[in-house]
Amino acid sequence: MTTESSGSGESPAAGNIPLPRRGFLKIGLLGTAAMAAGGTALAFRQTVLRETPKDGLKVLSAKEYAIMAAIADIVCPPRSEGVPSASDLDVARNVDRQLAKLDVEVQKEMKTLLGIFDSALTGFLFDGRLRPFTALPKEEQTKAFMAWGDSNVAFRRIAFQALKQLAGAMYYTDTSTWAIVGYNGPPDVSGYREANRLKREAEAAAAAVPVPAAGGTPQ
Repeated sequence: MTTESSGSGESPAAGNIPLPRRGFLKIGLLGTAAMAAGGTALAFRQTVLRETPKDGLKVLSAKEYAIMAAIADIVCPPRSEGVPSASDLDVARNVDRQLAKLDVEVQKEMKTLLGIFDSALTGFLFDGRLRPFTALPKEEQTKAFMAWGDSNVAFRRIAFQALKQLAGAMYYTDTSTWAIVGYNGPPDVSGYREANRLKREAEAAAAAVPVPAAGGTPQ
């Protein structure tokens, strides 16, 4: 499953990522309760970690990085030969760097959400599984992720969309993915810039020429 292009022709640049600076995800009472309960289960059933970026993490913990990486692998798998996967581009690291630009409130919400998502107890309460999301085989991870999107619980559907959009947005900020959606990159405007520069210089030179008085000649 991948995030599809809108077809608008707009650049999938980082500035267009749908991450508001406040209120990114309203977790609510259900999410808070699930996280509180899930903490006990996580003490016994731990997140399966991945190697973290060599340059470190700014917001996410090693556990949260591993959870986000597993989600990104589902959202952005390689669709054909030569198409990079989320792991190839280290989408989870890109998420970490993007979160570092946002408010602390948003960072906390995302970190809490990732903990809820991976929790073995959360999985048991909603889907009857006892292992953390990151400990599941890839096929079961995909089913577990999709179950959030198809859930009758609004919180789970909202969380699913938030995680899906975040992973997809961070994947398509990498220039190596632009050809997948038919985007050739920003237009070359160097010619326009040079023309505008010459125009400004000509206008400045014309403005510097003194205007002769009526019936006279320039001094």
